[in-house]
Amino acid sequence: MALKGRAKRCWLWQRASVPTARPKGSPTPAAFALDYRAPIGAVVAAGREIRQANDLFPEGAAAKILGPIMMERHAMCLRCSGVELVPSGPSVQAVEFFDCPACHRRYARKPGGSLTFRWLHPISLVLYEILFDSNPLQRLEKSGVPSKPPEVLLRIVEEIELELTHPTQQVRDILDNLQTEEQCRQYLREYVTRVRGWLQEKQGDQG
Repeated sequence: MALKGRAKRCWLWQRASVPTARPKGSPTPAAFALDYRAPIGAVVAAGREIRQANDLFPEGAAAKILGPIMMERHAMCLRCSGVELVPSGPSVQAVEFFDCPACHRRYARKPGGSLTFRWLHPISLVLYEILFDSNPLQRLEKSGVPSKPPEVLLRIVEEIELELTHPTQQVRDILDNLQTEEQCRQYLREYVTRVRGWLQEKQGDQG
């Protein structure tokens, strides 16, 4: 079936932007297209056409083509002064990932959001415990002895203390906790106090 008008222009842009040869190991043309970064000039010239052509593609297809291209922006480490982050792997559901080449902290940035620590950062692990909890402090009071080794707990506590003393982000945005920012930070403070106390007891027993 012949393409006409706007549909033909969008098809021509896609054909010109995406190379025909795929890198070795790329399983499908669709997967390759989602990872491809077109020149910014082509995006500016054709972006309006793609946005207006949503009715010509399956639902969300135009966004999948345009999204990864438009999202690529510079990001700076929240801890290291003047250090630019390095993009880390493909985006997942439009979430960008970055690594710091200096301190090796890992970051994430959701569409329209600010930079935060990525999942598996110590703060994310602690806040995950109260992700859907309406009374997080009560949960902490009922919790038993930490199961992690003392050296691991110490690293977790030190990283949390650094964020509490020198804030860099909205910590609740890391996992989209139901609690407010202040509730999350209060939980982190209580967690640090509790773990510090347990570590001191552990050290006393060993001494």
